Amino acid sequence: MILRRFFRFLRFLTIRQKLILTICGCTLLAVIVTSSIILDQAARVIDRELINQGTIVATNLCKQSTEPILHEGYWEVYKNVKTVTTGTYLPFMKYIVIQDREGRVLAHSQPQHFRLGERLPEGPFEEKAYEAQETLVQSRMLSKRERLYDVTVPCMMNAEKLAIVRVGFTDERLRKEISDIKRNVILFGLLISTGGIGLSVAVAYRITGPLQMVTENIIKISRGDLKEVLPVTTDEKDEVGRMVDIFNEMAKNLKTQKEMDEYMAHKDKLIMLGEFSAGIAHEIKNPLTSIKMLMQTAKERRDPLCREDFEVIDAEINRIDRIVADFLTFARPTPSEHVAADLNGILQEVVLLIKTNIEQSGIRLETELSEDIPKVQVSPDGMKQVFLNVVLNAIQAMEQGGTLSIGSHAGDETVVISIADTGPGISDDSLKHIFDPFFTTRKDGTGMGLAITDRIIREHSGHIEVETSLGMGTVMSIIIPK
Repeated sequence: MILRRFFRFLRFLTIRQKLILTICGCTLLAVIVTSSIILDQAARVIDRELINQGTIVATNLCKQSTEPILHEGYWEVYKNVKTVTTGTYLPFMKYIVIQDREGRVLAHSQPQHFRLGERLPEGPFEEKAYEAQETLVQSRMLSKRERLYDVTVPCMMNAEKLAIVRVGFTDERLRKEISDIKRNVILFGLLISTGGIGLSVAVAYRITGPLQMVTENIIKISRGDLKEVLPVTTDEKDEVGRMVDIFNEMAKNLKTQKEMDEYMAHKDKLIMLGEFSAGIAHEIKNPLTSIKMLMQTAKERRDPLCREDFEVIDAEINRIDRIVADFLTFARPTPSEHVAADLNGILQEVVLLIKTNIEQSGIRLETELSEDIPKVQVSPDGMKQVFLNVVLNAIQAMEQGGTLSIGSHAGDETVVISIADTGPGISDDSLKHIFDPFFTTRKDGTGMGLAITDRIIREHSGHIEVETSLGMGTVMSIIIPK
């Protein structure tokens, strides 16, 4: 649970903060582990050295006292003990006692507390000490800061135990020295940790500084600002230096690419403008030619225009007006508000509008609208125009009558409206251009209906799929995201 919360906390930190935290944590951990190992090894070495020294003292006393004990020269034994207690081992010694095989005291470093020939009071070490046949080391804690060691060495003569020499000493003074060492190690560790923290901050800024600048420049690039590159120049060949160089090169290439794209976009606009101009000129030229011919004929004959002439002129003017209106609709789309709308309802409205056209053309209508279609965010007027354009296009394709099928169904992430006709189909050459402005195969068509339809669908983040077969008909599927 704690680790989970810690890793969850790390997710909210920046790379720089994570790097500083990681280096500081590793430095502190290394100092703590190293200090613990050093102090533990020092304590073990000191304990082992104390035991060795105690064993040496007890062994030497045993060797010096064996002969006097054999001849009951207890005064000589006491002098040996006295010599040791006044030597260099005194700071660590607690007691020295020599006992016979029955446990009676033959010599003691504190004779004022014990009488010779008496047994010592029962203590935690006595029982095993009396039974020792070889060197025996026992210990117990006197306090939190002091441990008592009892080293017993038997005095042997011809495989017979004459007496035992027991040396008691503590590690209190050495523990104080260890405490001093520990304090110095902690101070040294804090010093190293402080240096490690400073180093981690420096390293973090050295590594994350370029990363931060890269991030800031990426944000600028995403906003279209390609004027600046990283203000970092480095001769180093490490990953950071290479990253900065690669980023600057990428930004330079993006800037060049953007300039090229802008140039190509401007060029495409000019080409499109030229195509539109040519298309409008071509479409308007025919009705103007008809009007001009009627007026020229009337002028040559010096006859006034008749009613039929005015009807032709009126029809041609209406055609020009329709061409210009369709072009403006395509070139300057009016912004529309997207609302949650029922596409089935819009389709039904379109069916009502074209009902008369269908009856006059001898076309049979089939509808299959799914009830599972959800409402989608669209422009109702825009979608109505799309459906009407496609349906009228299908009706006009069936000059000899046929079947018009209108269906709808919901996909996983889209809504699909399909409009099918049983007309002659579309050739491969024409299929490539059906959504191009001014492209039409009908004499009275402007070629803007499907172009406008395609633009409206793209404004809704949708697309149109066309399936056609010559002599069989065409299916147009309008796909809108939910």
